[in-house]
Amino acid sequence: MSTEQLQTQLEHKTTALVAAEKQIAKLNEELANLKKIVLTDGTKSKTIETDFDTQRKFYEQILNNIPVDIAILNADLRYQYLNPVAVSDVEKRKELIGKNDAEFCSITNKSKSVAEQRHEIFEAIKDTKKPKEWEEEISKPDGSTEYHLHSLYPVLDDKDNLEMVIGYGVDITRNKKIEEQIKLSERRYKNIFNFSLAWICTHDMEGRILTINAAACNILKYKEKQLIGKNIADLIPERTRSEFSDAYMQKILTEGKAEGIMSILNKEGHKFYLLYQNYLVNEPGLEPYVIGFSQNITERIYAEKALKRSEEKYRGIIENMNLGMTEIDTEERIIYANQRFCIMSGYDLDELVGKKATDLFLEGTKQKLMSNHIFQRQYGITKSYEVAVKTKNNEDHWWLISAEPLLNEDESVRGTIGVHLDITKQKKLQQQLREEKSDADKSSKSKDIFLTNMSHEIRTPLNAIMGLGKLLSKSDVNAQQKYYLNGIESASENLLGIINDLLDFSKIEAGKITIENISFNLENICKQVVNILMHKTEEKGLLLTQEVDERIAPVLLGDPYRINQVFMNMLSNAIKFTEHGSISLKASLLEEGDDWQKILITIQDTGIGIKEEYINHLFDKFTQEDETVVRKFGGTGLGMSITKQLMELMGGSISVESKKNVGTTIILNFNCKIGISRVIEKKKTIKNDTSNISGKRILLVEDNNLNRLLAHTILTEYGAMVTEALNGVESIELMKKHTFDIVLMDIQMPVMDGIQATKIIRKEINATIPIIALTANAIKGKLEEFLNAGMDDFIYKPYDEIKLVNPIAKWLNKTAASQAENTNEEAVSVVRSNIHVLSLPIADSNSSPVLPPVDVTVPEGPLYDLTTLKNIGRNDMGFITKMLQLFIEETPPATLKIKEAYEAGDFATVKYLSHRIKPSITNMGIASIKNEILQIELQADKATKTPALENYVEKVYKVIEQVVIQLNQEYTL
Repeated sequence: MSTEQLQTQLEHKTTALVAAEKQIAKLNEELANLKKIVLTDGTKSKTIETDFDTQRKFYEQILNNIPVDIAILNADLRYQYLNPVAVSDVEKRKELIGKNDAEFCSITNKSKSVAEQRHEIFEAIKDTKKPKEWEEEISKPDGSTEYHLHSLYPVLDDKDNLEMVIGYGVDITRNKKIEEQIKLSERRYKNIFNFSLAWICTHDMEGRILTINAAACNILKYKEKQLIGKNIADLIPERTRSEFSDAYMQKILTEGKAEGIMSILNKEGHKFYLLYQNYLVNEPGLEPYVIGFSQNITERIYAEKALKRSEEKYRGIIENMNLGMTEIDTEERIIYANQRFCIMSGYDLDELVGKKATDLFLEGTKQKLMSNHIFQRQYGITKSYEVAVKTKNNEDHWWLISAEPLLNEDESVRGTIGVHLDITKQKKLQQQLREEKSDADKSSKSKDIFLTNMSHEIRTPLNAIMGLGKLLSKSDVNAQQKYYLNGIESASENLLGIINDLLDFSKIEAGKITIENISFNLENICKQVVNILMHKTEEKGLLLTQEVDERIAPVLLGDPYRINQVFMNMLSNAIKFTEHGSISLKASLLEEGDDWQKILITIQDTGIGIKEEYINHLFDKFTQEDETVVRKFGGTGLGMSITKQLMELMGGSISVESKKNVGTTIILNFNCKIGISRVIEKKKTIKNDTSNISGKRILLVEDNNLNRLLAHTILTEYGAMVTEALNGVESIELMKKHTFDIVLMDIQMPVMDGIQATKIIRKEINATIPIIALTANAIKGKLEEFLNAGMDDFIYKPYDEIKLVNPIAKWLNKTAASQAENTNEEAVSVVRSNIHVLSLPIADSNSSPVLPPVDVTVPEGPLYDLTTLKNIGRNDMGFITKMLQLFIEETPPATLKIKEAYEAGDFATVKYLSHRIKPSITNMGIASIKNEILQIELQADKATKTPALENYVEKVYKVIEQVVIQLNQEYTL
């Protein structure tokens, strides 16, 4: 609705109010006349009374139908009459007769603030006997708001005493909204005018400025009041000023509009260029005026001029350089070619002009490729590219082409300008380098494969030799045999050290060493290294000491495994090259900040020392001081090189101070972030006698290969006989054919899930056999659902050895009677205790948690931690390798299917697969997506695509992809 329409409606409403006031005044006058007649002529009272009643009913009918609130109050301000508009309920109107306004507000449920306002106004009527008018804001039960305009008119007798009060009210809600819309519209247009970055102004037909906005004032350096009334012609440079009157104003008068580019001067004399569009405005009752919209294009004008100069300049440069240049129209025909291009192509200029460049130099698919590049340039898409061409002499050449679109003044594309460089020699050299690099890569790869294979081939018999040697040394052997065995053990350890050095060197060279950033205690590492090497120093009669500065933080962040390796390497060297005296390991605090510390490590010995001239070559590969060292002490000469590279990977450094036959000091320093010290109250675990697991028949129902292998490995180590099933249907068939002591039942499986299978087992096969749920879903309602389905307990995935075997041992010890008696109480306690230890907040299935922001960037550094797998497998590399192979086989395809299912809107598959791989991600120690995989499973229930959920899916997919790459680099799988 327009502003004019809104104002018209407001005027009509006001007219209606005035008419109502006149009708009320007329009624008052008639009532007064009737009253006088009755008082002066008693003989006619009955007839007059009848006429009065008739007129009263007539006027009452009028009052009842007037579309405003009307009330009449006596001199005591008590209600004598209320029309239906004021109070629609008939009974309530009767009830209000004789009541004062406070009672009126109470009966009609007016708010306290409204009642207080009315009280003050009614009191003022008594005192002043003057009309009162006010607005009331009324809140409706449905939450909306109404506005009413009320008026009270006092009626006075001949002695100016208050005789009665007539009040009326009008619903002005619509008027208020119209007013607000008008004000909002005015503010909006005013803001557009004031805050627009474009220049907006109006001027009369003489060119005098009527209004102008702030953007124009800022550029012109005038204040608004200085510009109002100023003629625009005064702001135009003198040599173009005549155009304003002759061309611009004439066009406005004849066509009603004008557009173009105008130059203008500001107060300081600086010239600006405006792109303007101005229109003639004719409004009823107003003099015609012009409204103008302008954009400052000064920078563009100067840029175009500079570009033109630049084109002329660089055309001259290109002409004198070893670069070919062409201009081509939109149909790929050559318009111009410089002399260098003619030499490159073998054609004269007249042979090139008018010919299609693609037809002259390209064949087949290359023509389509070039045509595609030319087509893209018409839309501003430009890039450099290489192309193989045929010259006039049918010679093969490679050109590097850089092209840009040629534009007309109206910015339309009229062709392409291309710069060509002959790179034939470079391409041939590049091909040679590529072949040489390929050969080098093959050689390097062959070396890596050889080192890896040889290390594994050597390790296998070496482990056997070392193991058999240790076993043989424990048997009854004579002194000479003992001597031989010691020699075997020493040689084997030396050989193992050489193999380890070669492998570390190979990994470092290949860039496959990754540095962890996890919590560690430096003092514990020092103690551990010293304890391991103590027996070697005792055998040689050396004193080995260690000292750690108390100021060093108890928790640092870094790679404890590589720090341990460096310490072991350096201390082993010190022990090897020291015959008498002592060796010390000292850790000191060098510097510190708010959240970091710089650590200084010194390893000092009283050994043979190093010649000063050799120290500079100490870190070279495969080098030792002289042949006597190699013959006496052995080694590969890689230890110091490996240590130096490991220290640099950790952001640290190593240096050596030594004096021949006096001793050597190794100096290490590195920075570490300070970790957070937490005092963790460990949950008490009720240990059960697990010996009863041995010999028991356990049915393991699990569809995930990694989880199945993990559970099977742990249980067989306890002597259990494990039978595996991949889903609920298989478990039922096995239960029908065989007898088992206990069932471990996964919940989410294909074909038939664990809850359905448990219900069938309980109903049709065995009502008392212990069934323990294997689940990654620790929501309280879900756990109670498992127990209600007939399961006796649950094990939360991912599980370690204790969490797995303890519940099994507990239920194997129970009798059938005690199971039934204690199920409910223990189940509730189990549910509560397990929910309590979760590290992530788990929401009810009906809740809608707010998703945290998601960064889909893959974190740098190692993405996995195999500590859990190593602990479960007791460092059995066969078990760990098998788990890693299963992870690589199953998890990446699952994350790809999650991504595809999400894009297809198949949220059931997203939920199932995310639940299925969640334990594998935890067991692999992939902490960066632990929360993401949980959120994917939870949010999939809503079956709604959201940006956050899409980011979760994308991050899990990317991280798993990188984990597989890192695993393949770290392990031979």
